[in-house]
Amino acid sequence: HRRSIPSWSGEETGFDTSIGGIRADFQWWCHFLPKWNGVSLLLELQFSPDLLASDASLVGFGGVCDQSWISELWPEAVWKQAHRSQRVSLPFLELYALTATLCSFANRLQRKRLLFRSDSKTAVDALLAGFSRDPLMLALIREIHFVSVMHSFTILPRFIPGKLNDVPDSLSRLQIDRFRQLMPQADKCPTPTVFPTLRC
Repeated sequence: HRRSIPSWSGEETGFDTSIGGIRADFQWWCHFLPKWNGVSLLLELQFSPDLLASDASLVGFGGVCDQSWISELWPEAVWKQAHRSQRVSLPFLELYALTATLCSFANRLQRKRLLFRSDSKTAVDALLAGFSRDPLMLALIREIHFVSVMHSFTILPRFIPGKLNDVPDSLSRLQIDRFRQLMPQADKCPTPTVFPTLRC
């Protein structure tokens, strides 16, 4: 059984032969097909110049789309999901932040091709491959595919060094004054956050 959901890299690199993985892929299609209107909109030829980026910290997460933004403390349920034995999975938190950013701004991304910037190489690599051995990260990847297909947009994840991701970093730490200094043209109020659904 190959992974049923295509990767952004254009290569079939991920495999999930577990019963749980097969069931999750099947459930993805069962959830998607009744909602799909059978129409695929043509994407814009050029990548959008809009800034689209996210970041996660041990405090919370944040994301920005053009001049709009989100900034949240970690919900207790997500914080529990991030725990792996004696540690917290930062790649999971980073991928969650990325997914929440896409979910929150999906309505304005229709037909766009977008570069999505993240300072988590693990999260970017998992998204490019369309696969992760971590079941919860794979669930987030499924949700990203679901949102992008339902809203007719595509993203190309790009890793950037943390020092170049300072705007979302300030939002992930709930440092709103610092964010205002870095991005004075940003919206006055945050966009309501849409929290991802994990389809495990």
